[in-house]
Amino acid sequence: MRVHDGEIILFSMGDLLTFLKHWTKVRSNFVEMKILHPELNGIYTLCYSKIRSYKIEYSTNPPISLESDSYILGCWGYDELSMTKDKWLRHEILFDTGASVTIEFEKFSNKLDRFKSEKEKLKAMKQITSRAM
Repeated sequence: MRVHDGEIILFSMGDLLTFLKHWTKVRSNFVEMKILHPELNGIYTLCYSKIRSYKIEYSTNPPISLESDSYILGCWGYDELSMTKDKWLRHEILFDTGASVTIEFEKFSNKLDRFKSEKEKLKAMKQITSRAM
């Protein structure tokens, strides 16, 4: 999975309520990110579940090249996947703005939805840039 230089276009978190056999309720929490990656011609979806904690730290000093106030996290810079002493997975993500996201979790899944055409890619890029202005 290559997301370096990708831009997060969706960051959501919450609780899922799932009904199993015999109407048994199971609650689980999640974090989901969608990352637009123009070079890979698609959008990555990263899903973390069974979350223990997450932390978002915003930078107060965005890069000089930014002209929009709506640029929040920035482009994906580097990330590190590790394990805590008590065996939880930890994903730390650093962005070019100085912002960071840290998630501790048990389960993870990802997928890449490729654009079917150049027109579809341009439409997605246009939606992203229009939101930033």
